[in-house]
Amino acid sequence: MHYRWLFWIILQCTLAAALPFSGHAEPLQHYQHILLLNSYHQGYKWTDDETRGVLETLGRQDKQTKVYTEYMGTKWTADDQYFQQLRNTYKHKFNAISFDVIIATDNDAFNFLRNYRDEVFGPVPTVFCGVNYFQPEELDGHNFFTGVSETADFKANFDLMLRLHPSTKQIVIIIDTSETGTRVFQEVSAIIPLYKEKVTFEFLQNLTMEELLQRVSRLPADALILYTFFFRDKKNQLFEHDDSITLISQASQAPVYGTWDFSLGHGIIGGKLVCGFEQGKMAAEMAQKILQGERTENIPVALENPSRFMFDYAQMQRFAIQSQSLPSDSSIINAPSPSYTFSKPVVWTAGGSVVLLSAFVVILLINIRQRDQAKNRFKASEAQYHSLVDNLNIGVYRNTGGTPGFFLQANPAMLKIFGYESLDEFLQTSVAHHYKNPSDRVAFINELAKTGIVQDKELKMQKKDGSPIWISCTAKIVFDEHQTVKWIDGVVEDITEKKLMEAQLRQSQKMEALGTLAGGIAHDFNNILMVISGYGTLLKQKVEQDPAMLHYLNPILSSAEKASQLTRSLLAFSRKQVINPTPLNLKDVVDGMEQLLLRIVGEDMKLETHQAVANLMVMADQSQLEQILLNLVTNARDAMPGGGLISIGTESVVVQEKEMLLLHDLKEPGEYAVLSVSDTGGGMDEEAQQRIFEPFYSTKATGKGTGLGLSIVHGIIKQHNGDISVYSEPGKGTTFKVYLPLYKGLVQHREAATQAPVVGGKETILLGEDDKNVQQWTNDVLTMAGYTVIAADDGEAVVNKFLGADHIDLVLLDVVMPKKNGKEVMEEIHKTHPDAKVLFMSGYTADIIHHKGLGQEGINFISKPMQQNNLLRKIREVLADEPLTH
Repeated sequence: MHYRWLFWIILQCTLAAALPFSGHAEPLQHYQHILLLNSYHQGYKWTDDETRGVLETLGRQDKQTKVYTEYMGTKWTADDQYFQQLRNTYKHKFNAISFDVIIATDNDAFNFLRNYRDEVFGPVPTVFCGVNYFQPEELDGHNFFTGVSETADFKANFDLMLRLHPSTKQIVIIIDTSETGTRVFQEVSAIIPLYKEKVTFEFLQNLTMEELLQRVSRLPADALILYTFFFRDKKNQLFEHDDSITLISQASQAPVYGTWDFSLGHGIIGGKLVCGFEQGKMAAEMAQKILQGERTENIPVALENPSRFMFDYAQMQRFAIQSQSLPSDSSIINAPSPSYTFSKPVVWTAGGSVVLLSAFVVILLINIRQRDQAKNRFKASEAQYHSLVDNLNIGVYRNTGGTPGFFLQANPAMLKIFGYESLDEFLQTSVAHHYKNPSDRVAFINELAKTGIVQDKELKMQKKDGSPIWISCTAKIVFDEHQTVKWIDGVVEDITEKKLMEAQLRQSQKMEALGTLAGGIAHDFNNILMVISGYGTLLKQKVEQDPAMLHYLNPILSSAEKASQLTRSLLAFSRKQVINPTPLNLKDVVDGMEQLLLRIVGEDMKLETHQAVANLMVMADQSQLEQILLNLVTNARDAMPGGGLISIGTESVVVQEKEMLLLHDLKEPGEYAVLSVSDTGGGMDEEAQQRIFEPFYSTKATGKGTGLGLSIVHGIIKQHNGDISVYSEPGKGTTFKVYLPLYKGLVQHREAATQAPVVGGKETILLGEDDKNVQQWTNDVLTMAGYTVIAADDGEAVVNKFLGADHIDLVLLDVVMPKKNGKEVMEEIHKTHPDAKVLFMSGYTADIIHHKGLGQEGINFISKPMQQNNLLRKIREVLADEPLTH
């Protein structure tokens, strides 16, 4: 019987071993495999909160899941070599596992998967969370990514802080220099201008922990701190989140607020805090949707991340903040329980102890009350003094006497003026070290010793980095009872900007005076040139068959033309040429300016030109193009005080639609002529390139340049529907490129027509010109062309002769004349003859012509000096009311 039972047991065991096992050893492929890749280490509260949010949410999943949790530990190291090692490790470690979804927490895991996911794991759907200030373009070229952005609400925190502390004058923001810290800095900087009328802001970053604690310990009573994070200091020391904020909170007498919930309970009062648990929860919910079959690209990235108002009751008590003043939906930790339960023996024992202790306390208080009151009064007075001095915008100092001298005390404004961050470092430098000229220190001490006080003394000093500054100093010397110098007290104001503006004003006045002089010379010179060139042209027509006469005459006409070009250059230099856009060959403009530019750059520099092969026609004012070239070459020359190479080039380019983002002043894409000016000077940094076209901004030394040249160039180019770009690197020179629309009109036909002789007419012309020589030449030219000419010497004579004549077909007027100017004459004539045709001429500059009221459109005008053919052509155009084409 016993053998039968034994046989039966053996049979059951054999059958069980032969059948498939259906318990917990389910085949691996029946599980859904999830990789949770954490940037930081286990035990780091933020990461632990995110992990808890992920695992608790996935724990509610119906189907069986297997979660593989990895910690990259990038708080300790995060260089490219380490990431490559992780790539090789994960590739080998998970070679046999095919993941259904990957969840990445924080930026390092997110960036690692963007670079190596497809290589290591394949194109697995990926959900991220805790990625600071995510930008959609970060996923360009990357598929199967979605997740939750981590963005702190700094504005809500600033509003909360100022509401709870309305007397605040300063907010100090603590942040480290990590990649996330850089993004936070940019985010906060964009918000700060909203509060510029209420408080001042200061960033504390790139400091050692010791320096940071020293700075926060000195903050005044009306300051607040916003702590973001400070996990790695300037010495590369690492600090856990709780160690960092605890040290800062303990060192500060000012209230500390935060932005992330891992700081709560370690020293911050609270704020609107980003929650790591909620980040992980949202990411896990997205992963569940993917596991249930939803496509990753159909799940948008959550840009609004969960955050809520949270506060620490202990810190609220420390700074006397009432619960009722908090937002209605706030959470408070460490709050006392609303009710208490005690046993009677405990109550009686505690009560008796309190009575006895109170008696001792009362006795002690009576003995030390007076001393404490005196001490408190002293502290209050000292606090008021420090608050007053530390918040001043002017520097306050105390230093020793003597030629070198050493600072004994200085307020924060003093450090800022001289470019120091640490008071200890500033106090270790001698006073003389800050003088740009050491002899000024000796003179200052001597003057102070004689008078005892110096007021508003302007001194040229230097900052920590050696850059020059101007200060206004008022100082008083203090003696002891033996008439020995105890110390020197003083105040300092930074007047560098004021001195710069004064220098720019003086330079602008010089430029204005030079421009006025150039304009006046140009007017008189134009009249003289008009007579020389005009009569020379008439004489040439008479002696065209006499080679001997032409041998002497041609140099006269050539010199007159060169003098005319010099006049135009003077007007371009003084920015007073009349605007007259015409079809121009850009190459001809460069060739025409080359000799003048060679004189400007001097002998110690080399000037090269690289011209395009084809003509580059643009619709532009020649004098303004010459001014652009003049300014750019002058700027290049000044960038190379030790000599160098200046290159001028022309070319044609096709600007595409996508390039319009960089050349935003251009109206439309298409073909453009490009004028480039390059130098081999010291170049510019990014900040200088951003500001180079601003009025009064200059990279030149104080007293050199007005800061207006490139802003004028930019304005001229915009008027011509063009644009200008600058490319530069420190130590590698600078290149400016001017873009002007190519002109595609019938240029050759118009040029030919301009050069063709013009037939005169039989009309009667009333000529008003006060210069006798110009009047005579104009009379001769018009008479030879068949016109009847009536001449007058001043404005009143023109009006009288017009009213006394039977018929006048055209009035040819100088703009500036005695008795009545050209405009006044025109107005008198148009009172009785509104259809009378008037043609103005002048050698004056644009500002004078505008001042005379003739700057409006529709006025017929010709500039002096003028050629015979141009004058006759302009007269026929005015008489015919249209441009001549034949």
